[in-house]
Amino acid sequence: AALTTARQNKNCIVIQPFYLEIGSKNDLIISESIGGNSYSRSSKVYLASATKWIWVAYALEKLGVVGPDEDSAFRMLKGYTSMERGTCFPADTIQSCFDKGINSEYNENHDGVFHYASGNFQFHAIDSLGVGDLTVNELTDDINVYLKTSSDSNFSMAVPVPAGGGYGNAIMYSEFLKNLLNDKYVLSSYIGLNTVCTNPDSCDEASYSVIPEKWHYSYGHWVEDDPDVGDGSFSSPGWFGFYPWIHANKTEY
Repeated sequence: AALTTARQNKNCIVIQPFYLEIGSKNDLIISESIGGNSYSRSSKVYLASATKWIWVAYALEKLGVVGPDEDSAFRMLKGYTSMERGTCFPADTIQSCFDKGINSEYNENHDGVFHYASGNFQFHAIDSLGVGDLTVNELTDDINVYLKTSSDSNFSMAVPVPAGGGYGNAIMYSEFLKNLLNDKYVLSSYIGLNTVCTNPDSCDEASYSVIPEKWHYSYGHWVEDDPDVGDGSFSSPGWFGFYPWIHANKTEY
């Protein structure tokens, strides 16, 4: 049914070509390159905001605990309101990008209020995680150590932006999602936990969201629980189309 939908549904036809994969905690169930062979399981693509899930898993493995800083930064409550990627280059570090004004905008009126912005992650990486001066290659190596995937060489940081600078493929990301589902990360215990309202039309605790639906946000990932169209699944879709997703029952990805 999933493959039939992907091949024939009008909403899926207009976004072809793409690669589709569904798996369980342990196994690959279905996979197919839809609309031609432009994308496959091994195709490397820019992950954009799909990086967030990976970064939070990495940070929590490195820290070993969710403290107040992680609680606010990874749920977009830190008060940072800028979201920029284009002028942060591979030769930069997280710190150098921050120093030249990229994602460094802080608004005290937004402290404690949901505002979807890269600066929340960037400030935490410098102030709490202590990786602000690492190069992209050093970040790549460090992240892969903590991801514990056999396909670690398939993930890299293209630019030093914790909230959106990742580069990888479905092989790596599927292993990451299976690790999440099999409780191999600190983050595994926090999937869908302590969610915050994200839609300014729904609550006063939200300032800005890139999602029009009334979803909630957890630690580096969305909870797709809109009361009209939601199913309670978990996701971290990226701007360029990479869409990692976990079923609400936490058994399939």
